[in-house]
Amino acid sequence: MTTVIESRASSASSASGRSEWPLRLLLAAALLVPAAVMAGAAAYSYQTRMEEARTEIERTADLMREHADKVFDSVELISAAMRELIGEMSAEEIRANEFRLNRAFRQLVAGREQFFSIAVIGPDGFPLVGAQDVPIPQVDFSDRDYFIALRDNPSRRAFLSRVLRSRVDTNDTFFMVSSPLRRGVDFAGVFAVSLRPAYFTNVYARFAGTTEMIAGLVRSDGSVLAIHPFADVALDDVPPVQSFADAIAGEQSGVYTVTGADGSEIMIAFRRVGTHDVYVAVGLPLDSVQQGWLNTVWWGLGIGVPVTVALVLLALTALRRARRESRALVELHSEIALRQSAEERLRQAAKMEAVGQLSGGIAHDFNNLLTAIGGNVELLARRLGTSNADYTRYIDHAREGVKRAASLTQRLLAFSRRQALQPSEVDANKLISGMSDLLHRTLGEHIEVEVVLGSGVWRTFTDPNQLENAILNLAINSRDAMPEGGRLTIETANSHIDEGYLAREGLTDIKAGQYVLVAVSDTGAGMPKEVAERAFEPFFTTKPVGEGTGLGLPMVYGFVKQSGGHAKIYTEAGHGTTVKLYLPRSTAAADDTSARAAAEPQAAPGGGETILVVEDDAGVLAFEVESLTSAGYRVIEARTGAEAIARVEQGAEPDLLFTDVVLAGGMNGREVADRVRAARPGVKVLFATGYTQNAIVHHGRLDEGVQLISKPFSTNELLTRVAKVLREPQR
Repeated sequence: MTTVIESRASSASSASGRSEWPLRLLLAAALLVPAAVMAGAAAYSYQTRMEEARTEIERTADLMREHADKVFDSVELISAAMRELIGEMSAEEIRANEFRLNRAFRQLVAGREQFFSIAVIGPDGFPLVGAQDVPIPQVDFSDRDYFIALRDNPSRRAFLSRVLRSRVDTNDTFFMVSSPLRRGVDFAGVFAVSLRPAYFTNVYARFAGTTEMIAGLVRSDGSVLAIHPFADVALDDVPPVQSFADAIAGEQSGVYTVTGADGSEIMIAFRRVGTHDVYVAVGLPLDSVQQGWLNTVWWGLGIGVPVTVALVLLALTALRRARRESRALVELHSEIALRQSAEERLRQAAKMEAVGQLSGGIAHDFNNLLTAIGGNVELLARRLGTSNADYTRYIDHAREGVKRAASLTQRLLAFSRRQALQPSEVDANKLISGMSDLLHRTLGEHIEVEVVLGSGVWRTFTDPNQLENAILNLAINSRDAMPEGGRLTIETANSHIDEGYLAREGLTDIKAGQYVLVAVSDTGAGMPKEVAERAFEPFFTTKPVGEGTGLGLPMVYGFVKQSGGHAKIYTEAGHGTTVKLYLPRSTAAADDTSARAAAEPQAAPGGGETILVVEDDAGVLAFEVESLTSAGYRVIEARTGAEAIARVEQGAEPDLLFTDVVLAGGMNGREVADRVRAARPGVKVLFATGYTQNAIVHHGRLDEGVQLISKPFSTNELLTRVAKVLREPQR
């Protein structure tokens, strides 16, 4: 009996043990599976965090490199412009032209916060001219690293300095991109372009956002040029970071990990900037990455839910995370595309602005030269008379050359938006109708001209002469595109530009609203896409050498933009071209006055009036004085504004002040006029200029009541304008 009982007990115990195995397994699973899942999830999370951190710093490094490329590209543009201005000048010639070069240098860096200054340093280490003080302070820079490097190797293309402290204002720091004044064996001096470390620090702060990123600009030898977030560190005293120099070892890009002085590890991504001896570097402390990972792990451990719920939550979390990452990736790609588009437009605008500034200055100087040349040719013609046919022919050729050169400078001023517009209420339909005969004569019989005028077209407030020139330029371009003949169509209509169109086209310089549309279409050969994209660029032309200046369409574009409008080309190779001009609608009440200016009166002899002539160009001054004197006027000469004011204060009583707008000596024509009028209230004023300046022109338009004659001008034009101003009542 005992044996039986023991046997049954043993069987029950065995059965009980067998029935507990699933519970034990479930218990083990309840402990091990979540632990395994959490361990696996933790490992995966750590790896993902590290990969995300690497991707983030590499993406930021790429953005920083793109930004640095643009800055250093602008440095090369500035250096090229400086080289163009200096040409083959010697050090003595540069010093002699310091005031003119200073004005040009200031224009090159105006509005560009990344530039600290630009300068030319002579072979002795002393500066010749700069973009700041005039005359430039004489400080010895012969011990600077950039000067020594280029002096010892004058054939070197460029040199990037360490961060330096200004010897004029010790609170300013900068680093220098320098190049030899003339490459070769003989050292002639240095072009120096200074950049602000603070500019890069501010940009890198925006790239880093609220993260703990460390972003900087570093030379290959480890010299730090700019770094965030240590903007207050005096970088000129910081020694090169040898670990960085060792890590890059001539590589173009990469990622490495370094141990800091406090024992913490930092992951660093670097990218070389173009061909320059400089890198952008982005670092992220791994402590912050690991802390984020630990927060994720603790959050998971704190859930404490059954395995099934944990798995479901894990799957849902992974799904939500994947969806978030997918959306973030799409948004990132969209943001990158928008940024690239904006950067391309900014690059194009910067290029157009730089060329415009340079061209405006060139046009100003040429207009002075053309005024002197044309005026003296006219004076010579008067002295010689018409008795000699050869003399007359030579003089006519010279006049034609001056006329063609003047037309070229006017086109330069048009696309650089430095012409003085004289806008009025313009009926586009009436203006185009009045051009019918001119268009037929210009285009020839093989071109059929069709004019389609819209009904009830609004008036526009613009310069009628410039609008007529723009339409004529487009018509001539169309004629050249139809050598075998074709049809030219000019259309007008009311149009509306909305916010959507502005966003699609990336337009920020005009406003949504109502516009008057003038469209010029032809049935010519059309343009390929790559040509159409560059059609408005100055000096770009597909015509053979000698047949086109590349300024026709840029002139039209500059005029429309200066008028507050928009120009757009629609074309396809083999299917013709349409150029649409959108001019802002005028809100003034309509009237019946003609859109065209009244004809100027013919020049009349002077009645002995006294004219105070202020002109800093000796050739132009001689021509003006001779022309006015021969017409019967009394002339008082002055080369500067101060000299003119002194003449009035000494008792001169001019009836008319005739002054150039841009004068040497620190005082412009408007300031001279104000001072002379204060001393002699009844005096009348006539300005002369080679291009617009803010002294008398704002937003591209002459100030109200200002009388202006544009250079170059003939004797007849000068005497006509002088007579008109003298006859007009005082305002």
